[in-house]
Amino acid sequence: MASVNKVMLLGNLGADPESRTFPNGDAVCNFSIATSCVRYSISINQHKNYSWSMGNFWMDGAATSISCYAIVTILGSTIISDQKEGAGYNLKM
Repeated sequence: MASVNKVMLLGNLGADPESRTFPNGDAVCNFSIATSCVRYSISINQHKNYSWSMGNFWMDGAATSISCYAIVTILGSTIISDQKEGAGYNLKM
């Protein structure tokens, strides 16, 4: 059975993207994006949930065309990795 691994994030950049170039000429841009979800309860109370996502993309000159608080759409796929937290707990990301 085939699986689909696609993600679409629409949100605001939390800071100016940080880019760096490697000696072989490849460039990577790291960014953070804030997304929100609004839902209403039965009593019409508004509940907002905010989340931050970190990401990177490999592209020449992309960091110079966007800045902090810009509204961006990110299309891609997720990669899940195991990471150790300070106390030795495993985190799935």
